[in-house]
Formats: sequence, C-alpha cells, structure tokens
Amino acid sequence: MMMYRKTNTKSSLLIAGIIIFIINTVILVGFTKSFYKSWQSLSWIESSALITQLGQPETSPWEQNKHPKYIVTYQYNYDGEVYSNDTISYFSNYKSQSGKWDTVRKELEEANQNNTPITVFINPNDPSESIIDKYYNYSLVFGLLIGLLSFYLLAYLISRDWLNRFITNKHRKRQIDNHPLKPWFWRKEWIKKTISPNNSMDLKFVFSITLLITLFTVSLLLLLKDKDSNLMLVTLSIIFSSAGIIALIYLLFRRMKYGYSELELTPHPFFTGQTNQGQLLVKRGNLKEHDIIVTLECRLVSIDYSGMKPMPKIKVLWSDKTYANIESVNHKAFLLEFSFTIPAALPDSGNNLSDECHQWVLEVKADTLGIDLYKRYEIPVFNYSHRKTFLKFNHALQE
Repeated sequence: MMMYRKTNTKSSLLIAGIIIFIINTVILVGFTKSFYKSWQSLSWIESSALITQLGQPETSPWEQNKHPKYIVTYQYNYDGEVYSNDTISYFSNYKSQSGKWDTVRKELEEANQNNTPITVFINPNDPSESIIDKYYNYSLVFGLLIGLLSFYLLAYLISRDWLNRFITNKHRKRQIDNHPLKPWFWRKEWIKKTISPNNSMDLKFVFSITLLITLFTVSLLLLLKDKDSNLMLVTLSIIFSSAGIIALIYLLFRRMKYGYSELELTPHPFFTGQTNQGQLLVKRGNLKEHDIIVTLECRLVSIDYSGMKPMPKIKVLWSDKTYANIESVNHKAFLLEFSFTIPAALPDSGNNLSDECHQWVLEVKADTLGIDLYKRYEIPVFNYSHRKTFLKFNHALQE
C-alpha cells in the first residue's frame, strides 16, 4: 500500500503553546490587580497625613544589595478615626517605572525633617486604604496588555497548528482505511473537485506574522516611551513590522486584482502516461495569451541533516511548461485553459519513504503591468494504473 508523508505533530509544539499561555496568564494576573487598584485610586479623596517612620530598615549588606527596601509609615484622620498606612502607590513597580520616585522620596525626607504634613489620597469606601502618589501610566499599561495579547496570539497559533496537524494525520489514516483504492482521497486538499492555491496560505502566514510583530512593536513603543535604552530593539521591530505590512499589502492587492482562483483538473486527479487538462478562473487584468506561462513540476522533497538543523531540500525530477489559452467568460473574468502530457514513469504524489516525499506543483505566472499574476497549486498526480482501478471501481458502483 502507498505510504504518505505524515504531518509533523511533535508534542513540543503543543507544550510550547501551553507554556506561553500559562506564563502570560501568570503575568496578567500579577499585574491586573495593581493596575486596577491604581486606576481606582485616581478618584480617591485628597487629605493630609504625618510621617511616623521613614527610611530604609536595618538589614545586612547582602539584603541591602539583593532586596533594597524603603519604608514610609504615615498617619491620617478620616471622619474622626485615626488610620496608619505605608502604601506609596499601587502601581506595579512604581519606584522603577514612574520616574518620580527620587522626587517623591526627597519631598518625604523634607517633610519628615521639618515635621510638616504630606498629601495622601484616601479611599472613601474603605478609609484604611490610602496612597501617597496616585500615579498611573496609561502607555505602560496599554503597552503591557498589547504585548501580552501578542503572546496570547502566538500561543493560539502554535496550539492551532499542532491541532491541525494532529487532525490531518487522523483524517489521512481514516481515508486510507476507508478508500484503499483511491489514494488521491487521502489528502483533504484534494477531496474537493477544485484545488485551492497554496499561496493563499502565504497571505495567512504573512498576516499572522505581521500582526504579531506589529503588536509587539506597538507594545515596545508604549513600554519604552521616553526611554532610549532600547532604541535598537524598537528600530528593528519597526523595520520588520513595516516590511511585513508592505508584503501583506502586496499580497492583498494581488488577490484583489486577480481574485481567489481554484484550479479544476480534468481528470481529477491527473494521471501519468496520458494528457491532462486544467482550467482556472481569474479576474480580468492586463492578461494576454502567450504571456501566461503554466509550469508543472515533479519534485522530490527531502530533509537535509548535514547542517546545524534539518532543512528541506528540493530536487526537480521532471518539469514542463506551456502557455494558457484565454477564454473570455464575461467583462470581469477570464478562463485560463491548459494541458500537459505526463510521462508514465514518474512517481505518484506524496509517495513517501522515510524523509522523502514527492510533490507535484503547478504554477501559473504572467508578467503584467503592475502586480504580476502568480498562482501555485500542489496537485494530485498518480500512475495510469490507478486510473484503470479507479474506472473499474466506479463502474462497479454504478452497477
């Protein structure tokens, strides 16, 4: 029985997606409380308080270096009740992120030295809660949230990719068991009577990568606002994001100009040892006969382990070119028709031994004014003997 190259379903993909999701969730939970509490404190009531303790506690030199701490305790009166608190700000990493800590500490030391009151902000719903500085950095909050969103998206894409690979392998095995005489049904892309272009996946891939990089870039710009210590990182992120957006716009314009063309094969699948026809519908552009070149290649795709990491290696076993005939369908679309005579001795699609897989790739190209036409399809091609079995099988069903 014919063997097929299995889709890689390494559990490391799923584990990586789960780890990214868990880390993201822990970070999000850790920051959400402080950010929400800081946002609430913006509406708290202003009052005055007296400092009762200020400074750094007595610790060993090792603790001073590893865990520096600055304590301020203050008392205030609210509705006849005396409260004591030591909260400076609820905003996460206030001392390092606000850029105000040196100024606030100096004011606290001066107030303590002169025994003068300081300004505090009290929660009217719970007077035991109070802060000295109701600082809130919107750009930092949104930058962190957008950054976390980009990593959640990455975790989703990784997990979805693993799930798709897993389902593909299960589906393929079931099809092999159910249809042993119809090997072209073992690939879900070939079950339909038409074949979707492979480079439609390029658009999805570029969109996903561009969205991730753009979200990461925006988060960096917000997180590192008014800081130039990571200027190189921001610059590289902007360059990659811009390149992705340009590529995405190009692919979108190509889709808008020529449409999403599904390939129809006659017969479906193609067979070696005979002449096969194909056609696809494209939007009207500056297309002319003898400008549209259709190429069919049989490729041997193998894995090269000679380098630092395994890399795919492609060897063309057979190739043929022809020009497409243009038939006008209406004022908006052309029908492109072509045919190929395939030698009988060539291998079947997807025939696999270990790390080698045969692919039949059909490409439609045309150099035109503006954006060029380019469509790529991986098509099913099988030995002519399969056609005889296929016809016999269909004939038995009809009887």
